[in-house]
Amino acid sequence: HVWELGLDYQVPLGDQFALAASAAYVTASADPITQRQDIESWSLGAQATRGPLTLGAAFVSRGQSNSLVRTLDEEEWNAGVAWRASRWGVAASAARTRSAQGENRLIGAGGYYELNAFWVARADVVSIREEDARGRARDGMVALAEISFRF
Repeated sequence: HVWELGLDYQVPLGDQFALAASAAYVTASADPITQRQDIESWSLGAQATRGPLTLGAAFVSRGQSNSLVRTLDEEEWNAGVAWRASRWGVAASAARTRSAQGENRLIGAGGYYELNAFWVARADVVSIREEDARGRARDGMVALAEISFRF
């Protein structure tokens, strides 16, 4: 059984400026056969937009949600910035997730360009740093490129 509730409030301030805030809560029972913890998570977010520029940030508390570990206590902070023009856009974001098991840090950037009314090119890259509770670190990177057709 899953229950989820989300609230979003947006207010325009003049022609070019808007503020938004959001909150969400989710709870669910894990099947005992999985030996995982029940899901219990909440989040708060905020966003400011002025013309083509958008700034946003959020906090997520996942606790032990869906974990095999009873003392996970996972939390995440994230933030991002985006610029959207008429045919192109770029964005960057960062996230830091901490738990009793360690810490993950993500830094990403990407963009898109509308080649014409039907074709869009996109590319994203994300740097990953994962550190366990003992301080041992692993680094990685994910890159994705796409050409899509809209009809």
